[in-house]
Amino acid sequence: MKWSAREDRILKDVYPDYRRMQRRLPKRTYSAIRHRVRALGIAKQRHIWTVLEEKRLRKLYAHGAARVEIAAAFPHLRQQQIFSKVSHLGLTRAQGAAYLLDVPEIDSVRQQAAAQGLTLRELDRRAKTGRYFQKSTKRVNWARLAKAVERLGGRIEIRWNPVDF
Repeated sequence: MKWSAREDRILKDVYPDYRRMQRRLPKRTYSAIRHRVRALGIAKQRHIWTVLEEKRLRKLYAHGAARVEIAAAFPHLRQQQIFSKVSHLGLTRAQGAAYLLDVPEIDSVRQQAAAQGLTLRELDRRAKTGRYFQKSTKRVNWARLAKAVERLGGRIEIRWNPVDF
């Protein structure tokens, strides 16, 4: 049975609610509706990962690239698509690679912990910072940051530029 313009309009108006489409088009099967939605170009196209894309993703992730950096390497994909693929592939960061958040104060501590062979869990335990470094928060908590810096053998310093009056 040929599709009418009225049926196509219903599909466009109701997408992505397939149940509602079926109620409004009782003579059409679920499979027929899905096929027609794809044929009309209404459905979002699923990305099929190439071997080269997977290889690039694995390399970036293993070397501790920040989420922003990984997302920039795949501008045609949404972050949700990229990190779903990370999960699907079961990727883990290389031993010693720090997961960076693009917050210099936090990233510095994370990198130093990785350089000393500490996991973020171990850093939080030793510095008594709860789960601060494990949680991937971008909010700087100076008290917890100071504890971690001290525990890692560093110091926080404030420098002022000379001001002419």
